[in-house]
Amino acid sequence: MQRQEVFIRFTDLRLLASTVPPYLAKKVGVDEMLTLRTAVEDDFGLAGLDTESLLLEFGEEYQVDLSQFDFTGFISSEGFNSNIEEFIGAIILLLAFAVWLCKVFIAALCWPFSKSIALSIREFGVLDFLAVRKPRPLHEVLTTGDFVASAAVGQFVKREQVRFTLLK
Repeated sequence: MQRQEVFIRFTDLRLLASTVPPYLAKKVGVDEMLTLRTAVEDDFGLAGLDTESLLLEFGEEYQVDLSQFDFTGFISSEGFNSNIEEFIGAIILLLAFAVWLCKVFIAALCWPFSKSIALSIREFGVLDFLAVRKPRPLHEVLTTGDFVASAAVGQFVKREQVRFTLLK
């Protein structure tokens, strides 16, 4: 993959790197310190229209042209996509609730005999097996670094697609 070479002054790049992450944090309502590898959807908890709205506001604020960038694969869908997925999701939640009730009942029965076993049963995560998901490859994740690179270039680009050459 050929990387686009961008000529920029160090002070301009440093200014963008110090202003874009706080701008994004303010827009999504987080107080934590962001790095250039902070994943917009995964770390902020955004999806779908929230991500699109953030991108559009960012484009207006930093004069970034979004018209030529294909966001397919970068923005997660919101909620369930079909009736069958909703049905399966409801079944999983019902089963998880039933398992949780059993877990609480068994932990209560064990409490008088062994508090450590009861606590370990209570700490068992019912939905932990659902939380295991394969992380998306970096080229499919929107990061704050992508926003900084895009602000420097003037059009939306992935950080991995540009090479900054610093001017004196």
